[in-house]
Amino acid sequence: MTVAEDKSPQPVRLTLWQRVTGSIITSFLIAFILTLFLALAGTLLLRYRDSLADVERQESRLANLLAQSLDAHVRQHADLAQALATAISLDERIQGAFSNRDRESLLQISQTYWRELRLSYPLAQFHFHVPPSTSFLRVHQPDKYGDSLTDRPMVVEAIANRKPLAGVEWGATGLSIRGIAPVFYLDRFIGTVEIGIAFNDQLLRDLNISDKEVPYRIRILAVDLARLRAGDPNSLTPLAANVYYQPDIHLDLYRTVAESGVPQHTYATVDGRRYYVYLYPVKDFAGQVAAVAEILIDHTALVEPLRRSLISDIILRAVLLVGVSLLVWLMLGMHIRRPLRKLAEAMQAIAGGDLHHSLDIGLRRDELGLMAQAFSKLQEHLSQALSQLDQMAQRLAASSEELANAMESVGMSSQQISSTVADIAGGAGKQAEETSTIATSMGEIQQLSHDIAERASQSAVQTHAMAQIIQETGTALQQLGERSDIIRRTVAMMAKFADETHLLALNAAVEAARAGAAGRGFAVLADEIRQLARSSAQATEEVTEQSRHILKTIEQLLAGVPTALAQVQEIASLSERIALATQHQNERITKVSHALSEISSIAEQNAAGTEQLAAAIEEQNVSLEELVVLSQELTQMAAELRNSVDQIYSGSSAEEALSTPATETATV
Repeated sequence: MTVAEDKSPQPVRLTLWQRVTGSIITSFLIAFILTLFLALAGTLLLRYRDSLADVERQESRLANLLAQSLDAHVRQHADLAQALATAISLDERIQGAFSNRDRESLLQISQTYWRELRLSYPLAQFHFHVPPSTSFLRVHQPDKYGDSLTDRPMVVEAIANRKPLAGVEWGATGLSIRGIAPVFYLDRFIGTVEIGIAFNDQLLRDLNISDKEVPYRIRILAVDLARLRAGDPNSLTPLAANVYYQPDIHLDLYRTVAESGVPQHTYATVDGRRYYVYLYPVKDFAGQVAAVAEILIDHTALVEPLRRSLISDIILRAVLLVGVSLLVWLMLGMHIRRPLRKLAEAMQAIAGGDLHHSLDIGLRRDELGLMAQAFSKLQEHLSQALSQLDQMAQRLAASSEELANAMESVGMSSQQISSTVADIAGGAGKQAEETSTIATSMGEIQQLSHDIAERASQSAVQTHAMAQIIQETGTALQQLGERSDIIRRTVAMMAKFADETHLLALNAAVEAARAGAAGRGFAVLADEIRQLARSSAQATEEVTEQSRHILKTIEQLLAGVPTALAQVQEIASLSERIALATQHQNERITKVSHALSEISSIAEQNAAGTEQLAAAIEEQNVSLEELVVLSQELTQMAAELRNSVDQIYSGSSAEEALSTPATETATV
């Protein structure tokens, strides 16, 4: 007998995710919450990104607005300077003194204007020019005059065209907003007068924009392009600022603006706050970059409300997420968790041996309803198969016991025949040695032969009965093989059902995959169903293996039945020959008195016949012992089959195999 391999299930190792979730519903709920959280987080991030883009556009718009306001402010002051210069050029006293080139008289008259105008306007220059381009009088610097002004395009053009001009230009005293007007005396051009307004802090503080709530900073920087190209940080000189500060901006941006005249923007940190920096070229009268306007928009002030709004939205949506999650939890508990728990309880009951446990989850047309129907069919088929298997095991056990009893009877008869043949052999020897005592012993020999004939007849009858029993045993084994084939078909039906359950779970997984993120929880449920189908398939394979082993043993027994039957028939033949020989012996005994001379040869023939008979009986005993061993093995196999059926009914093996998965499923 071979020792059955240990097929007890190994302990299931739970993953970290299974330990955290604990049930299908919890897994689905966690996946649902994570999906909603990611969706809300993505929405908030997209909204925050769009808001940052809006802030950048707002910063760009404000910077452009400030640049336009600065241009308008400069033009306004240029027009003011030109108007003041024109008004001064129309003063006859100015015209007369300037025409006479009377510098002293012109200075006295002009100083009166200088003092009065500076009270109202931020004047920086008051200058008279004479052709071709020469300084005649600087009212703001009376001691400096007579120098050439050919490096001043505005002065050169105003004298050449004798028309008023206005614009930004560098001069001896720095960058100013200048207005130049021609001076005529008696319709004769005598020169030009210039009024310059300085780029100072007050000029920038007077800028007027609509969004005064947004903090900004602005500076006008004089650029020394040669030193800037060399990377000298002192190449930038502040001319004016509404607030003085020191930002950390790369010099390459200033050089790009100074060289190309194209505005640039970047971000910089000033006093711990983030600013949007807009570098705008301030061009002079000739269209060249005279300075760079540095405009800073407080990025932190614009972003901070967005951050507060984002935090408020996160809190609000988190509260909504918790509420929706609770609602989903309640709905799942009502429609999915309770039916799954009932299904798990029914499976545990079957694992415990209760094949009549009822499963009631109501009338459902979804996947759970299909699972319940399939479970009921499986329960019914399993109960029928186990009942038939138990009946066949009982029949096999009874047939095996009958066969064993018959073999024991045949063995005892064979032993008696062996003993009788030994006695015959001893008698034949004595006949050969003592022919003188044949006559006196003839009566005893005749009686002994008669007993041998009776016993041989009985042995033949018993041998025929044993042959009949062996034939019946073969028929029973054939029926048992047919029953085993029924078991095989039933197990195949169970395997087909497990495959259908696995296919159903696979279809559910496909539908869950088609549903996308919303079907992830159903994908987890489908995976649990596939695991259950896989466990059912394993149990089916074990039953199939046991049935295959039983069928193989039956086939072995059926293969040995013809041999045993032939041996039994041979024993019957020998018994008949023994009876016939004893009959012949009786006939010879009657003739002993007439043929004493033949006694010795007859005794020798009897001795040889008894030896052959003893050898044949010995062979029969060996065959009977083999039949006894086979019958014992068949009885043991029947007992093992009944034990397997009892274990299935008691649920000991199934309960061990499904203890861990059933416990996990019961927590749904």
